Amino acid sequence: MFSKFLSLEKDKQERIINAAIDEFAQRGYHHASTNKIIDRAKISKGILFHYFKSKKDLFLFLYDYSIELLASEIYESLDYEETDIFQKMRQSAKLKFNVFQRHPQMFNFIMRAYFEQAEEVKDALVIKNSSIIKENVNKFYLNFDKTRFREGIDPDKAVKLIYWSLEGFGNEIQSKLKYIDADQYETLLSEMEEYIKILEKCFYQL
Repeated sequence: MFSKFLSLEKDKQERIINAAIDEFAQRGYHHASTNKIIDRAKISKGILFHYFKSKKDLFLFLYDYSIELLASEIYESLDYEETDIFQKMRQSAKLKFNVFQRHPQMFNFIMRAYFEQAEEVKDALVIKNSSIIKENVNKFYLNFDKTRFREGIDPDKAVKLIYWSLEGFGNEIQSKLKYIDADQYETLLSEMEEYIKILEKCFYQL
């Protein structure tokens, strides 16, 4: 659908993507201005809407583009040989932090877009987010050691509870923060570690 845009020279592509992500990350979908995007990207409005029919198309393209880019960097670095489910979670959180440091504005855009309430894009985002969560859960379940769990606990159900608990923590943070900086992220990692230790005590054998 966006093959024409993706065939543009790299420099112009990046100018448009960076300008649009910055605008949406700062102002959200409803208040984002395509005029500011074209000013920052140094293009005409005609060129922007030649590649994207509407602001909605641009926003959803950027969401897919950002998720694909950041997820690929995380999944490429995951240690799939790790079998301790809590170590997997720690590893995932640290990889996300590394990605955040490389792409802070893109990360903030995704955080804000995840809870976007604008009617034009809300339903499409719900579908996309459901698919993302399903993919994350599938990767999360790969190759974990079930022998570490307490007797009488179903490891598969326990892992779902663990995932939902930390997903809920992440969602709570995302709903409160429109923007996040490196210092805040490090604080959140420390707080998440406290939750992980509690969950370890609840589910793992002593």
